[in-house]
Amino acid sequence: LKGDFSSLTGLDLFAGSGAIGFEFASRGAKEVTLIEKNRVAMQALQATKDKLRAQQILLIEGDAFIKVRSLDQKFDVIFIDPPFAMNFHEKALRGVISLLKEDGLIYVESPKEWEISSIQSELDLEIVREATAGAVTYRLLKIKKVDL
Repeated sequence: LKGDFSSLTGLDLFAGSGAIGFEFASRGAKEVTLIEKNRVAMQALQATKDKLRAQQILLIEGDAFIKVRSLDQKFDVIFIDPPFAMNFHEKALRGVISLLKEDGLIYVESPKEWEISSIQSELDLEIVREATAGAVTYRLLKIKKVDL
């Protein structure tokens, strides 16, 4: 992603260390919401937010699948990088698709073996960019435009 991020909002579903969300914020994003279930990880996220004085970062502690239901905004970019062993990729995509702005993007990090085609057609997603590094595949997705 390149360009002016000052009007963009982001959602990081499984924040973990916060690397993805803080990176997006550091590039000038207007607001980035990080959801993390693990209390120790959340304390580290709060410490990082305080240290960086990152006012545009909103931290939410809890289960991402429950917390997204109470979000009342749409996002320009949604980051999905769950613990691979949990196999949450499809559930996460289904859970956030309604939170994506019309021209928004979803970034998904998954094991390279993960087969995206069934969920991709179910949700009408288009792969904008895709790359594999080692055992990990990175995909940038958007909702297909309907030609009238």
